[in-house]
Parts: sequence; C-alpha cells; structure tokens
Amino acid sequence: MVIHGKLRRAPLEADVGRWRREMTVREQLGSEAFIGTRLERSGYPRRFESRLWRPAFPLVRCGCIAFSAAAFVTSRLLRPLRWLGLRRPAAL
Repeated sequence: MVIHGKLRRAPLEADVGRWRREMTVREQLGSEAFIGTRLERSGYPRRFESRLWRPAFPLVRCGCIAFSAAAFVTSRLLRPLRWLGLRRPAAL
C-alpha cells in the first residue's frame, strides 16, 4: 500500500516532473526505450527526444531483456544452495 498510497490523493505540484529528479539517467533511458512512443503520443516530454537516440533504443531493450533473463536464471540456479545450508556469494 505504500507504493500506491499517492493514488488516493490529488496530484501535488511537487509530483510534477518527479521522474526527472529521482530516476537515474540509466533508468530514464531504459524507460524511454520501452515506453517512449507512448509517452510522446500522450504529450509527455522525453529526455532523449533527438532522432539520434532512436537507433539505440532497440539495443537498450535487448540489453534489459537479456540482463533480466540472466538474473532470473542465476537466481534459479542458486536457489538449491539454500537447501544445502549455503549462502549466495556476496557479489550476486
């Protein structure tokens, strides 16, 4: 409920543009790679609006998907370690 608590109130002036202040550049790039055209169609400003960024978006999407898949597989492979009483390496 903490995540959705703000849905119960009217937007505040401080909420406008919060993504620019709180999201890292990497997070903004990943978000725009996936939902940038929807943002544009809805009238929202884009940080990476130059056409020069457009060829990078498919690469960013592929990288995000590959990283997510690798993280998922790694977590599944390391899960049996708990049954043996072993811990995950700190780097993972």
